[in-house]
Amino acid sequence: MQWLIWLVVLLAAALGGELFHICRQRRELDRLSKSVEHFLLYPEDDIEETLNEGAVANLQNAFSELTAQFSLMRAASAHREEEMTHFVENIAHQIKNAATALQIRLDILQMKLKLPDEVEALKKSQLCMNRLTDEVDRVLKSSQLASGKITMVPEKIDLSEAIKECCDELSPLAEARSVELLFEPKNSICISADAFWLPQAISKIIKNAVEHTARGTAVNVIIKDCIQNIEVRIEDHGAGIPEDELPLKLPELDDFRPAEDGSSALARATEWIHTTCPKCGAPAEREIDTMPNWAGSSWYYIRYCDPHNDTAIADKAKLDYWLPVDWYNGGMEHTTLHLLYSRFWHKFLYDIGVVSCPEPYMKRTSHGMILAEDGRKMSKSFGNVINPDDLVNEYGADTVRMYEMFIGAFDQTIPWSTAGVKGCRRFLERVWRLQDMLTEGEGIRRELAPAVHGCIKKVSEDYERMKFNTAIAAMMSLVNDIYAKGDVTRDELHTLLVLMNPVAPHITEEMNSVIGFDKPIYETEWPKFDEAALVKDEMEIAVQINGKVRAKMSIPVGMETEALRKLVLENEEVLPWVEGKNIVKFIAVRNIVNIVVK
Repeated sequence: MQWLIWLVVLLAAALGGELFHICRQRRELDRLSKSVEHFLLYPEDDIEETLNEGAVANLQNAFSELTAQFSLMRAASAHREEEMTHFVENIAHQIKNAATALQIRLDILQMKLKLPDEVEALKKSQLCMNRLTDEVDRVLKSSQLASGKITMVPEKIDLSEAIKECCDELSPLAEARSVELLFEPKNSICISADAFWLPQAISKIIKNAVEHTARGTAVNVIIKDCIQNIEVRIEDHGAGIPEDELPLKLPELDDFRPAEDGSSALARATEWIHTTCPKCGAPAEREIDTMPNWAGSSWYYIRYCDPHNDTAIADKAKLDYWLPVDWYNGGMEHTTLHLLYSRFWHKFLYDIGVVSCPEPYMKRTSHGMILAEDGRKMSKSFGNVINPDDLVNEYGADTVRMYEMFIGAFDQTIPWSTAGVKGCRRFLERVWRLQDMLTEGEGIRRELAPAVHGCIKKVSEDYERMKFNTAIAAMMSLVNDIYAKGDVTRDELHTLLVLMNPVAPHITEEMNSVIGFDKPIYETEWPKFDEAALVKDEMEIAVQINGKVRAKMSIPVGMETEALRKLVLENEEVLPWVEGKNIVKFIAVRNIVNIVVK
């Protein structure tokens, strides 16, 4: 029995020792994990960390924790977007209520005004009010569309009651315009429809009829309950356009700029605007607000092909040469409407033979949004706007440019970090000091070839994929390799400068001139990587003895374990730590050899 007790004690002691060893490893790896970003931006601090047995598992845990943190960030971002959507909806509702009340007062005032100048001024005010209401509607619907809130949810509603509510809401407008709004509610008519969007659509149609029918007439809303369907008919007494005058053609204009009051360019065509009511023979005006808000910004890429052409939208030969756009990039908040309208306009122009390609662009991407440091969208009302001019004055244009590209994935929404800006400044200073490390050698040396050509390959591919943050990380890694080497040739430095030029054009062009290259970088051919140079003949390993790095050495790639063991144990830096001692473990994992001795 006594031997069993001793066995338990020995096992407990061994287990305790192992647990202590694991805890120590975890602490070491935790320190390493926290230093990853520090090493990347501030490698000159030369902080040495070691990896023991089981480090891979600990590193995986660290990254799992990091992933969890990113998940929390995404959830917080989604919550903020939801809050912003509610905010926009509430503001839009309040503005629309106030605008409706003001519009009614303007209509009442119109009946009292007699002087032509006063009437004209009031019409301009009414036009502005209509635009305000339309703009609020657009912003609201855009917000709801972006948040995925515009979804139809069928449910049972009383159609007759819904229409009655619409008529009750519009009755003040009808009364102000001396229009009789007629609707006789029927017995409950239950249908399956969206309880919000269907009344909205019906209300828009009734409002349009009330606004454009002749004063002193009526708008009649009728429900017809047929056997197979339900018909809602809205009848007004608007003048309309006689069939024999269709199609109504717009006038030819010499000046397409908006009018002085912001109204449509059609406002200048006074002879076309002022017409005669075909029904009563009284003076009338044609509608001039005929263009959607997004239309003007949805076909400008076509004009870019031939911007100075004063006889056509663009020369046909130039359109055939430049279109379609190879790659169109824009803000994520404009994706839906701009994509919709640009394709609509382009396909119309294609149908009438103006352009020869059926699509406006071959590829379209959207960039993410940079938030404030507090994680919210930059806004004057929040007081969290970051002025780029201030940052440029303090850190330089290249620093700000680099950090904007290094901050995160190009298509993701990322919060700003002033600390990250400082880190990029320190990295550029480190690159600038490479001039002091120039050697007399030429070309790309064999020992640096894998790092240089690997960087060319990585940066070239990442630029094409708009993965700017990882491209910059690859260049940071190359700079670390150069500093580890201790010197740099003109060709090695020049290659780095060419790769960095799209990110930091000012400092790279200056350094390019200083080190003796007459041709500016922007005229220099992009470097090509050598596939054969990517294959390393040798690799550097760190040798740990009882958890401490005691030596670093180069070994042939693919070396067998027994040959590696013999080479390591005979190393002059390792030999004093293992000579005369019992080697308990010899573990080789990638570029680390861990030796345990007693």
